[in-house]
Amino acid sequence: MKANQSVENYDSRIREYANYSFRQSRNICKTIGKREAGSENEIKLQQHVENELKTCADEVKVDEFNFQKDYKIFQNKVGAIFFICAAALLLAMLLLGIEILGLISAAVAVVGIVLSFAGKIYAPKKLSSKNVYAVKKPTGETKNRLILVSNADCIRTTKLDGVFLKIMSIISAVLSIAISVLIYVQKQNEISITDTQIYKYLAIPVVVFMIFNIIILFSSYTGVLDGANKNLSGIFTSIAVLKYLKDMSISMQSTEIMVLVTGAHEADLSGVKNFVKKHLEELKNVETRVVCLDCLRDEKNLRIETKNIRGKVAEEIKNCAKENGAEIEIQQNTFLSDGDVFENHGFDGCTLTASEKDVMTQEDTYEDMKIKTIETALKSVMEEVFYLG
Repeated sequence: MKANQSVENYDSRIREYANYSFRQSRNICKTIGKREAGSENEIKLQQHVENELKTCADEVKVDEFNFQKDYKIFQNKVGAIFFICAAALLLAMLLLGIEILGLISAAVAVVGIVLSFAGKIYAPKKLSSKNVYAVKKPTGETKNRLILVSNADCIRTTKLDGVFLKIMSIISAVLSIAISVLIYVQKQNEISITDTQIYKYLAIPVVVFMIFNIIILFSSYTGVLDGANKNLSGIFTSIAVLKYLKDMSISMQSTEIMVLVTGAHEADLSGVKNFVKKHLEELKNVETRVVCLDCLRDEKNLRIETKNIRGKVAEEIKNCAKENGAEIEIQQNTFLSDGDVFENHGFDGCTLTASEKDVMTQEDTYEDMKIKTIETALKSVMEEVFYLG
């Protein structure tokens, strides 16, 4: 039996559960608000999700874990502090003519470069979060498992963050080291560096160096988005699947359905990594498919992303969408999702998303949500559930 044949007036029924997803997302934005990884608001959402899942799942469980908060941001700022110190020492050497300050400047810059890439090692694990997951068991022997994945925390917005700025910062540090060594060698060979033009040329990289590190690295992180689409829409669309099956008194014969809501997604996918590490062996006991629901915003951008564009699950979701009149294309991954972690561990999976290129900076309030997109995603996933049976 197909999903769209499971009850009379299927389209109207599904619309009710798409509306459920929208209303829940809107209410969370109004009552709980922004949810940074490890924050009190993230915990409040997880408790709400747990309560919602208890109304429609056979069992609900919670895994707690510790994680490093934004270690990439932390390492950039630590590196920036060292670079600024190196710049100050270099400037002092230029003004005072004490060559040993140049060597100290070079050493500080080298340490800064190392720390700019080693944050995962030295950043403290001070925060904790949770993974909330629920299972609806089949009536018979479990032959398949479908995991619907989403996450609880919101995106940290950025102004000018990116690989280019990181590279420029490192180049500034390398340039500082080169200038310090050059001046030291000149002094050792009794070559004068007091010429006005040389002084100006040496001062320019110091100024550029400090601009990049103080203005950009320290001010590029500007807050947290509301997270209505990314990822409340994914959370409550996943729960809507279980709600529908519960309310319609429908059970699968051989497929176990799991809804997983991870914590600390924006902290290097910490939640899903912890979940897969902890449950890897038990997840391999039956064939397991994974569908990540992420940012169900504008239907014109709705697509299937996967590392393996010839993967079975991606093709199944595409066909399930087509069964309900939606043409959704399969594309290679353009951004990291929780589904990628499952794929990296050998599970067949994909991400159903409508995220845009400027997802890190565009507003994400409940006023931006599109119920039609949620409905299309819900129908596609629901058809997959009935396909597996």
